[in-house]
Amino acid sequence: MPPKSILEDYTEAKPQAKENSLPLIQQNKKLNQIQDTPDRIIDFLRNLQQAGKYLTEEEKQKLKEEFLQQEKKWVKKAIIQKQNQQEARKKAFTQEIKEYEHQVILKQVDDRKNQVALRVSKVTAMEQEMKAIKESALPNAEKINLLQQLLKQLDDMGQQ
Repeated sequence: MPPKSILEDYTEAKPQAKENSLPLIQQNKKLNQIQDTPDRIIDFLRNLQQAGKYLTEEEKQKLKEEFLQQEKKWVKKAIIQKQNQQEARKKAFTQEIKEYEHQVILKQVDDRKNQVALRVSKVTAMEQEMKAIKESALPNAEKINLLQQLLKQLDDMGQQ
């Protein structure tokens, strides 16, 4: 049997320890209500460890359950943040693809416009050649031959 003085110290310290741990428990509850950060989590764990020296098993179990519930909230929050980040990346990537497709379409339109402008200029040049051939002093047979060659070039351009 231990000496009476140690036993008396223990019985006197136990109620006082419970009183000392109540502010810690209240502080930890407040911590759970405030937005949690890693520093606060570390403080919570330190306080829990300090309070654990003076708590009964039931109180320890209750605090452990509260911490596990809070940890579940943190995990859910982290999962939601991760999903939001993925959605934001997906939207940004989709937007980049749309912008790229738009640029490709604009380039195709410009290329097509340039091709049409080139053909128009060729046709205009051929029209002027035809006028020059008609107005020239060449014999009719030669005029007809040159005009047929120009018509053949126009047909070839039309088939492209």
